[in-house]
Amino acid sequence: MGDYYYQDTVIVAIKGFKIEMLKIQTFFTTIDFSNNTFRGEIPNINGRLKSLKGLNFSHNQLTGTIPPSFGDLSNLEC
Repeated sequence: MGDYYYQDTVIVAIKGFKIEMLKIQTFFTTIDFSNNTFRGEIPNINGRLKSLKGLNFSHNQLTGTIPPSFGDLSNLEC
């Protein structure tokens, strides 16, 4: 497989769909913070995470507005 893949398998749930990933790239592009009972302001995500495509904060108790740094996440999918 070369140096660009791990050999592990993972199932990713995003937007209600479960996707089985058989070959995980060394740069993973989804972060799931759901169901962690986080409370308070939405954290300021580092805008340098340019490859980030999926970010899930659902089922927490976050408040406030979406931080401006989210606008720098140009690959984030809706």
